[in-house]
Amino acid sequence: MLLLSLLTACGLLAPAPLATLPYALGADTPPLALVVVNRLVVLSPTDARVARLDLGALTWDEAPLPVGLPLDLRLNVVGDRLTLWGARLDTLDVWATDDDGLSWRELATEAAAEGRASVMLPLSDGRLLWVVERLDVEEANLTTTTLAAQARLAASPGAPWSDIPGVARLGTISAALPLPGGQALLLGGEHGRPEEGIISWATRFDGVQLVPGPALPERQAWARSGVLVGGEVVLLEPMFADPGDAIGLLVRVDSAVMLDAPGEPLEGRFAATPLADGRLLLTGGVLDGAPTAETWLLDPKTAAWTPGPPLPRPRAGHVAAQAPDGRVLLVGGVGVDWLGREAPLAEVDVLAL
Repeated sequence: MLLLSLLTACGLLAPAPLATLPYALGADTPPLALVVVNRLVVLSPTDARVARLDLGALTWDEAPLPVGLPLDLRLNVVGDRLTLWGARLDTLDVWATDDDGLSWRELATEAAAEGRASVMLPLSDGRLLWVVERLDVEEANLTTTTLAAQARLAASPGAPWSDIPGVARLGTISAALPLPGGQALLLGGEHGRPEEGIISWATRFDGVQLVPGPALPERQAWARSGVLVGGEVVLLEPMFADPGDAIGLLVRVDSAVMLDAPGEPLEGRFAATPLADGRLLLTGGVLDGAPTAETWLLDPKTAAWTPGPPLPRPRAGHVAAQAPDGRVLLVGGVGVDWLGREAPLAEVDVLAL
């Protein structure tokens, strides 16, 4: 026992995982993972399957995803059921699990009257916010220009949609993020000249209409986003940045500040997990060209990072979800084998904060 403890402390032997995934996950496509009540739910878009781990009995059950899924998937919890939705060209599709939690039923398939489906967002009060870009196509050179965006609201999936006032100033929608109290923050590119992924403005849905959001300090494309418990939004991993540049942007209801990189600049592929206490947790990622076991905690009040406890094993390209007891569960991604090469990880590890 003493020898095993010494090997673990020296990093030569990783501790036993909480569980092992029932199927392999694609190393290039991070899964979606969240905790529903006392179950870890893992969705693999590549394999079109969803698996659940009972955190008490540590047993798995699994089922296939609905047929004909769109490429851009989102997963959310409404009560004790899962809601899956995604936008395809001119179409919005919504599914939810039924009483057994693993069978899916289609709630809505909506067609955009003009333009294309852009984002659909379940709000914290159960309503759905759907924002559709309106495009103007010049037939001479086949270029497209975003004239505006149409925003709609529904009381629940499958309910009739109503238009939201104040949408004329919206351009290309890059992200829509839920806020407490049935509000949302819409982030997008410049009106009239869409640039793929670039975010240059913010608009807030206050529960009734769209109102101006905070001014953003720079135009940038961000690889990922997260919403903290207090209502702050964190955008991370700039796509067009030099080493040593800011790693993210912290957006509050009335202001936005750039975030410096924590410690040595991470090269990406880390997981960003909002915690129940309002902080943001970064786990793993790539450092000096290899997966790392580092973790960092962001305090949104000070916009400052502090080191967190190390992961059980180096990990990159994974996802992490916090359980009701405060533990953080790490799923998927790649680690390092005994030859120093990247290798897919099937272990579900636990990080205690």
